[in-house]
Amino acid sequence: MNSRLPVFLLFFCWFTAEGAVIFITNLPATVNIHEDTALSTSVYTFLVYPSYASTSITSGDSGKFSLTGGTTVSTAGTLNFDTVPSYTLVIVATQTDVSPSLTATGTLTVSLIRNTAPTFTNLPGTVNISAKTTSADHVIFTVSYNDVDGDALTYTSSISPSGGPFTVTGDFIKATTDLTTFETPQYTMSITASDGRNTVGPRQVIVYIYDINNRPNITNLPHTMNISELTTGRHLIYDVDVYDADQHDSHEFSALLWTPAIASSYMELIGSTGELYLLYGYFLDYENVSSYTIDITVSDGIHNMTASSLRLTLNVLDVNEAPYFTSKLNSITIAEGAAGTSIGTISALCDDPDSPHGDSRRYTIVYSTYSSYINIASSTGALSFNQTWDYDTNLPTSINLTIRCYDNFDVYDDETLTMYFTDVNDNDPVCLPVTTLFNISYQTAANTTFLNLNCSDIDSGQNAKLSYDIVGSGYGETYFQVDSNGTVSLKAQINITFDIAFNITITVADNGTYMRTIYNSITFNYTGPPYVNIFTGVNPCFFCTTTAWTLLSVGAFIVLAFLVGAFTCLVLRCCHAGEMWRIRNMKKKRVGNKKKKKEDPVVTDEKSHRTRIDPDDLYMLYRTRYRMEKDFIREDSVARDTGEGVSSPIPGGYLRSPSPDAARYEYHTRIQNFSPVPWSLGTQGVQEQNRKQDEVGLLAPTPEPERKAIKRARSPVTLIEYAAIHERY
Repeated sequence: MNSRLPVFLLFFCWFTAEGAVIFITNLPATVNIHEDTALSTSVYTFLVYPSYASTSITSGDSGKFSLTGGTTVSTAGTLNFDTVPSYTLVIVATQTDVSPSLTATGTLTVSLIRNTAPTFTNLPGTVNISAKTTSADHVIFTVSYNDVDGDALTYTSSISPSGGPFTVTGDFIKATTDLTTFETPQYTMSITASDGRNTVGPRQVIVYIYDINNRPNITNLPHTMNISELTTGRHLIYDVDVYDADQHDSHEFSALLWTPAIASSYMELIGSTGELYLLYGYFLDYENVSSYTIDITVSDGIHNMTASSLRLTLNVLDVNEAPYFTSKLNSITIAEGAAGTSIGTISALCDDPDSPHGDSRRYTIVYSTYSSYINIASSTGALSFNQTWDYDTNLPTSINLTIRCYDNFDVYDDETLTMYFTDVNDNDPVCLPVTTLFNISYQTAANTTFLNLNCSDIDSGQNAKLSYDIVGSGYGETYFQVDSNGTVSLKAQINITFDIAFNITITVADNGTYMRTIYNSITFNYTGPPYVNIFTGVNPCFFCTTTAWTLLSVGAFIVLAFLVGAFTCLVLRCCHAGEMWRIRNMKKKRVGNKKKKKEDPVVTDEKSHRTRIDPDDLYMLYRTRYRMEKDFIREDSVARDTGEGVSSPIPGGYLRSPSPDAARYEYHTRIQNFSPVPWSLGTQGVQEQNRKQDEVGLLAPTPEPERKAIKRARSPVTLIEYAAIHERY
């Protein structure tokens, strides 16, 4: 970079009338860069004053350069010396905060330096390696080159034949895997190098491989052979041969595919020798598998043979074989039955190895004493009764039959079948009583025997065991009985006083699985005792009669009701006494309550100057007045009728007026001026006066409406207020 400038160009500026100035200090200038300079690389930085002036490249950059940070020129596109060897950039700085605006201009020349292509120093080339010693990631060749510009190279490569075990990593050619399994003796690699601007190549490296392993090959496969189905193990079926140019290699044989797959369970291929055997305990069966195929391969430990596998085909030859029962026949237990009745099928059928290929099998019963009673279906082995087998006709309870199975060539197999027969409850009991009509009387004793039903059943075992029972729960069951032998007798002596006929039904049942029952009817004509009328008299014990007990029960009930009523009255009286005691006690507590400071029931209201009386004391006071008024009116009425003077227990003594009108006037005069006790006596004096008046009958209940009105006042009331209440009610 050359930044030397003439002194007179060091400051390039503009001045305004006000003294404003703008200038670029280090332009013009020239710089040299390589044509392969990377994008966004800083090329040159210039200085501008003032620093906040805006800058731009106005021409000469062709889009290859740009400003970074306002004062740094950077590459913005791909440069090519052969196309444009240099660029002259015009840079303008502008100050817009003055009027008019100021600008300064400078130029930057950018010259390109041509890039030089790299050169290989050892390509083309060759290399020899051993297949036995070359392992994966082993470096077999190093590429040498020269680049004047000092650029780093990148490589691309191809290999022939394709899929070779080599690759280029940096400046090295490496093996990608172990070469012991590769059989190609030569590979050619084509290598191309690039420094980012110039590409060189391709150049070839030839790789020669020695010590390559040879594949073994089987010489007597594929092959097809026949073998009899009678062949049994252990039997050598076939011996596989191999050839290998590497004479000292050992070989391993293996079967890749068995068809059918189950053949691998009873055939064995010896890996070290190639011998194929049929194993002990097995045999070839044409009817089961008529042909086998075995795909065999061989390996020397490095390579398998050239072909993936070679096939050995075994064709099994058919030989006629005898039929046989698959297992011993299980015994059969069946019930007796009629001709044609199905018995079932033998438990194990006969099998013929040749049957899938046209050979059939048939069944028959070898002649014996009872073989004619049983039939067997020739094709299915189903058994049935050929004749009726009746357990009750003295036939044996079991027989042994020989079942024979044979094929088309009359080759057969025999098995013994044991059959057990059970009795069927197929007969009803039979009873033969001598008579069924009997005459009895009230004198016939208990346990008297009348008859034996004489019953029997030709079945056997439990089917022949009989049980007896009387039907119902009436007279027949009450007076008669039958034992387990069928003997009918009288259970209890009959005490019926009249004549009657008993018809009883007796059931006779066997004990078979499906019980069979019959019914026998027997008639008993009963004669009762003669009728005799006997007077028994009257019972002298009165208390032993129902009437006596009824009267005693009624009397006891009345006494009990009286006691309950008396007890109820007593309880009510006690409750009343308790309530009165509670009322008096409450009054005493009210008087003795020190929290209340009213010592005198009379209170004087200083504002109204009216006398006020406690409601409870007023209540007791006017109870006295009510009683006196009542007595006066009653006696006043008597006075009007008689014309005599009236005497009444009112305050001030008895009235002694000559006429009723005079008595009424005297009464009202006294009652208006009356106070039951002097006010100076206080509450206790009032209570004592009330007690005395109550003793002589002066106190009487205050009328209920009036009493409630006084109580609602909840405070002492004046006489005037009480007068208003009294007039209202």
